[in-house]
Amino acid sequence: MMDTGNSLRESFTGFPVVICTYSFLKTCFPKEVRPFFSGEIDGAVECENTGWDKKNRLVVYNTIKGKGLLPAFMPDKLILQTLDKSEVTVTKVYIGVINNTAKINEEYDMILSPQILERNEIDVKEKVKNIRQ
Repeated sequence: MMDTGNSLRESFTGFPVVICTYSFLKTCFPKEVRPFFSGEIDGAVECENTGWDKKNRLVVYNTIKGKGLLPAFMPDKLILQTLDKSEVTVTKVYIGVINNTAKINEEYDMILSPQILERNEIDVKEKVKNIRQ
């Protein structure tokens, strides 16, 4: 789902952050880093020397419901599939992982940020259909 209200950015790099459910991504994570993304912030220690320690961040967020820290990582790339079935590869993006829900708004696994496509000069409302792992 594209959310034009999602303006979340990682503090140090300024890269946009998309939000994804832990249940959707769980099998993508090595077992030793799962505690970090499942909400056990102390799990960051277990990420050391795994290769993930340089990709992980805690992103500060602020919503109507409150403030907090969101575990996030920077993937090598994020591939989006457009309505015409072409693919758009996005880099310089973080994926923030929420763990308190199976789906976002009971329907979606990921909330996209319009800023992720600005570099690719794509009309967000017209093109983006879904995400592939």
